[in-house]
Amino acid sequence: MCVKFKLKLQVNELKAKLTAIEETGQAYEKEVDNMRRLRALYDERARAVSISHRMELDRERARLVASEAKLEIAEQRISTLEEKKSELSEIIGSMDKQLDEAKAEISELKLELAGKREELYNATSQMAIINQLFSQVLSGPDGLERVTRVLEEHHDLVNHLTANGKINNLASTLLELADQGHEPTEEEQDIAANLSKVWRLLVELLGHHAKPTVPGDSSPNSCYKSVDTPKGPKLVISVSQTFLRLKDLILEKNSLVKEVGRLKELNSTLESRLVEQESRLVVVAEELHQTWDIVNRLKTQHKHLHTNEQVLRYELAQKRLLLNELKKQLENCKESWELARAKNSQTEEDWRILRKEFASRKQISSAESGYEESPGDSQDEEEWSTRDDNSRDEVETEPDISREEPDSEEIKDEAVILPANQTETVESDQIEEPKDDDKEVEEAVSSRAVDEESVPRQRTAEEILKAREDRLKRLEEQCKGLFNKMNQTSQRSDIISSRLVELHEQYGEEGRMKRQRTLSSSDGGPSSSSSVNQSDLQETITVDTIETTLIPAQSVDNNPVPNQNLDPDPKT
Repeated sequence: MCVKFKLKLQVNELKAKLTAIEETGQAYEKEVDNMRRLRALYDERARAVSISHRMELDRERARLVASEAKLEIAEQRISTLEEKKSELSEIIGSMDKQLDEAKAEISELKLELAGKREELYNATSQMAIINQLFSQVLSGPDGLERVTRVLEEHHDLVNHLTANGKINNLASTLLELADQGHEPTEEEQDIAANLSKVWRLLVELLGHHAKPTVPGDSSPNSCYKSVDTPKGPKLVISVSQTFLRLKDLILEKNSLVKEVGRLKELNSTLESRLVEQESRLVVVAEELHQTWDIVNRLKTQHKHLHTNEQVLRYELAQKRLLLNELKKQLENCKESWELARAKNSQTEEDWRILRKEFASRKQISSAESGYEESPGDSQDEEEWSTRDDNSRDEVETEPDISREEPDSEEIKDEAVILPANQTETVESDQIEEPKDDDKEVEEAVSSRAVDEESVPRQRTAEEILKAREDRLKRLEEQCKGLFNKMNQTSQRSDIISSRLVELHEQYGEEGRMKRQRTLSSSDGGPSSSSSVNQSDLQETITVDTIETTLIPAQSVDNNPVPNQNLDPDPKT
């Protein structure tokens, strides 16, 4: 009866274990759903990253187009400025030529003015002498008769002086001849004093009414007129001709003074315009330097934009590689999950076989305990031991499969967070667990071999009962081991699911933060975008280095090897 009670307890325990196995199957299904969600999340993240990179490339292309347009505008402006500069240089050259010509004309006019001044001085002196002559001539009623008489008497002397001498000598001789034997009275002196005023009025009237004579047309005999004498025509000084000559000289002097004034004004205006053109030339040169500086800046910005585009392309390629690796890991996880499901189905079949075996053994009756030893018991024991070994091997392979399932992001985070001493404990635990499993398998095999050797061909009832009790103990131990393994796998599945949820929350928040950063960088300018791209590039490089160090190497049979740096046991 106690044996039946024990068997019932064992059956109940096995039922509980079966329910636990079913629960683990449900947990595995939940894990599969979580992994599918994670895959969808990774696909969404990859799409978002590709879209963001496309947007960044479009922005960079737009910036490149804008910079090229600015370069073209600057080049056009430079060409126009150079054309203006050439035109201004031509204008300045022409103005310099005009200024040189004006200076040459001014120098010539100055020389002419000096000559005209000398002539004017001579003319004024002659006018003074003529005024005195007229005053003396007109001082008395017989003055003209006396002058004509003197001129007739000294006609040869006057002709000689006019031909060879100067006008001043002629006038002085005439005055000396007129003064001989004549003393002026007070009335004659008053008339002579007022004669200069009358002369000035006469000159002004003649200047207003008479036309100006062309300079250069006056001949040396313009002040003389021909007089018919008994000896023939002779040249005699004419008062009217001298007046006209003086008038022409005065008008010529005034015209020359006006022309000199106009030339001075022209010179001043040319100098002012020359100063203005020089100032404009300086301004144009400064603007040209500024435009060249702007062109150099645009060229440097163009180079920076090209480098940023290359960095973005490299980053996009690295992220594509990361996405491909994640896809490969997801495929490996699917394969491991299929293996786990196959093992679970196999354990269910084994459990059904055990139930059938226990039911068949209950129906067998014996003389003492209600059981009868049959020759197939030893075979059943061997089959059970082989199945137990197979199930144990399958359970041992489950941690290896579960070690291969973590995502690359989980590997990265655990490798960054775990300290050195913790990794050492993880490695020691991983090494110790396979050793314990190997010891259990060896003990089971040795006990089974001893039992097979100790069982004789003809056994007594007590030996049969002891053998059955020993086998039941072994079955209990094996069931306990299986139950522990199932607990470990359930705990690991819970930890994996919690870790997946944490990764989902963490990288979902990081994706949002990166999107916000990209938006802020697009609003901030090229400098902020370049800094964000450099930081993302550094992050991707660090992720790649960590993944290359943490992703396990593939075996010869293309089977995944478990990573020794990760922690399979949730307690550690």
